This record gives sequence, structure tokens and C-alpha cells, in this order.
Amino acid sequence: MSPAVSGIAHTGITVTDLHRSLLFWRDALGFTEEFHDHLEGKFVETVSGVDRAIVDVVMLKSPDGQRIELVQYSSPPERDEVRPRPCDVGSLHVALFVDDIDAVCESVAALDWAPANPPQTVPEGPLAGTRVAYLFGP
Repeated sequence: MSPAVSGIAHTGITVTDLHRSLLFWRDALGFTEEFHDHLEGKFVETVSGVDRAIVDVVMLKSPDGQRIELVQYSSPPERDEVRPRPCDVGSLHVALFVDDIDAVCESVAALDWAPANPPQTVPEGPLAGTRVAYLFGP
């Protein structure tokens, strides 16, 4: 018998600038901050599998209760900044329901976020008629 999953605790995203990421998720999109923590030592090294890991973590909650964990590593010093395209293995995305996608695109533009292309309408399937956009950050 395979183990049963009872839910998703959160989606973790490693970021380069925690403050800038909070401006987007909390201030522009309206997520609420549940906690902010600084972690270093054996526990975070063991959990992450990263030697000398030092991280700042912020847990955010959406209006419907979904959680996004933003993680900024300040150590180890040798870290790669990868910006995969949607087609690249390892790329992830978070899909959000919003009341007005055009207003969201406009408000996050001040934070240097922009859609890959103007919002598009899904032509068929379960989300037919929904307007969608891929937003890319700085």
C-alpha cells in the first residue's frame, strides 16, 4: 500500500532577494505573512542537504489558505542563480486565481514583473474562457 497524501503544506521558492519577493507576494498580491525565520546550523543543513546552509524563510498565506514559502540562502557562498524558461526541466510555476488579471499585471509592473506576453484566454477545456498570463520577475 502506498502512503496517502492528506494535503499540500506549502510550495517553496528559493529567491535571490527576500525583501523584493515580499513586495511582490505580500504587498502586490495580498498574501499575509505567517512567520519570518532565520535558520542556520545542523537542522537546516540536514533538511536541505546543503552544507553551511544559512537561510531566511518567510511563510505566506493566500486568501484561500494556500501557503508559499520564500527562502533566501545567504550561505554557502557558491550558489548558482538559475532562471529557467517554462520549457526547462526544473522550472516551476504557481497558478493563482485573481479577480482582474489586467490590474494585477499593471500593479506588479512597478516591481519589474511582466507577463511573457499579454494575457491570453484559454480556448477550450476545463478552464475555457479564463484569462491567463505567465508573469516573470526581475
